[in-house]
Amino acid sequence: MAKCVLYSTITADFRKDMKLLTGKDDFSVITIPSYAPMYNDRVLYRNPQNWYRDVKWYVVNTWDYDVEEFMDDILGSYDVLHLPGGNTWLFLYMLRERNLLPSIKRFSDNGGVIIGESAGSIIMTPNIEVAKFADRNIVSDVLDSTESLGLVPFTIKPHWQSWWKKWFSFKKFADEHHIDVVPICDGERIVVNGDDIQYNNSWATIHGKGE
Repeated sequence: MAKCVLYSTITADFRKDMKLLTGKDDFSVITIPSYAPMYNDRVLYRNPQNWYRDVKWYVVNTWDYDVEEFMDDILGSYDVLHLPGGNTWLFLYMLRERNLLPSIKRFSDNGGVIIGESAGSIIMTPNIEVAKFADRNIVSDVLDSTESLGLVPFTIKPHWQSWWKKWFSFKKFADEHHIDVVPICDGERIVVNGDDIQYNNSWATIHGKGE
């Protein structure tokens, strides 16, 4: 299985998690933006905990149409791939439209670490159907598949502190889609290191009925 961390929002454990998964004190990170303006508005660097300080960090403009053929080489130059938050439907559409999912999977297969925040974490699950609870599908007319990276065998619900009152709705979703839903509040995370999965969250998994 992959080496990845699924955050609701990146936590103060970021550096500890990266040392565990990369084996390095000094590591490099590359971000694939979830929407075009993110490349320019420095939204990544507004976190008051400064988890990015002194980290070699690069944002690749994958919204340009001259990046795809070089993506394997670009990702291969970094230790960690960061998939940020945003509209999950739009993010997956961009990754599919740009044919970037295969490169991301190869990066993971080659030992690269992937971290996600919110929508970026959902992208790491088998499909993004759970996004319907929070995100408007603004690409419904062009997104022909909700299948995503499938790095973990479950889906998640980020920002659970705002959604726990809808537990029964998520239980119905889990049963209908035959998938477990792992609730993650802000400040919590799931650390996946091969077959070792550490659930650093406060709510129990919502189990879906099997096929």
